[in-house]
Amino acid sequence: MALTKKNWTLNSYTDATWTDLVPEPATVSTFVISNTSAGSITVQARVQDGGTGLATLIPGLAVAAGDYVVIDARSFIVTGTQTLQVQADVTGAEFYASGVV
Repeated sequence: MALTKKNWTLNSYTDATWTDLVPEPATVSTFVISNTSAGSITVQARVQDGGTGLATLIPGLAVAAGDYVVIDARSFIVTGTQTLQVQADVTGAEFYASGVV
C-alpha cells in the first residue's frame, strides 16, 4: 500500500482543553507550534488513546508572542485508536503537523 503525504492544522480550539491534531493512524515527521498572539502562550502535546494520555510529548512549553517552535522528531507513530492531541492555555496558538498515512 502506498503512503499518502498529509498535513494537519489546528487554529481553533477551546483554551486549556485537549484537542485532536492528528486524529488517525499516521507517521508524523514535523510538528510546528506558532504563537500569533500578543502575549506568551503555554502549549502541551500528548499521544492519547480513548481519552487516556499515553505519553506526554511537550509537558508545558512557553512560546513567546510572535514566535514559533519546530519539533523535528524524524518521525513518531500514531497507531490504531491513538491520536496526537494539543492544548494551549489561551487563544492564539496555531498547530501544524506533517507526515504520511
